Amino acid sequence: MSYFGMWGKFDQTVPPLTGPNDANITVANRTSQPDGWYYTDCNNVTQTWADALHCDPRIEVTPYNNGLDSCWTYENCDNGTQVSGCIFDGFHQCNRYWANDVLVDFMLSHPRQTPAEMPKRSEPILTQI
Repeated sequence: MSYFGMWGKFDQTVPPLTGPNDANITVANRTSQPDGWYYTDCNNVTQTWADALHCDPRIEVTPYNNGLDSCWTYENCDNGTQVSGCIFDGFHQCNRYWANDVLVDFMLSHPRQTPAEMPKRSEPILTQI
């Protein structure tokens, strides 16, 4: 299964990147929000998926839409899958008119495989960190 994540760079509900609240955090890839909740940053989320799917190294790509600030992808993953992520100029909810087009385009270009089409794996695809 392919993965696409889209994060608002000003999101204070689930911050995608480290920021001022994270000055004293010693755990790698950790972000926090003002009320004290901790989250895994967007880079670690996509890297974890890419590792699990045995993808090629991350490459920066041209954003799929002008509303996106930056995008990256991991290609040549298991079973023809792909892992991608983008940061948009916004907050927690992306109510931009173009957002659904970006997501639907990704889903249509990465159809889900049926269980019969997927090779058998001896280990879980994702493990708890």
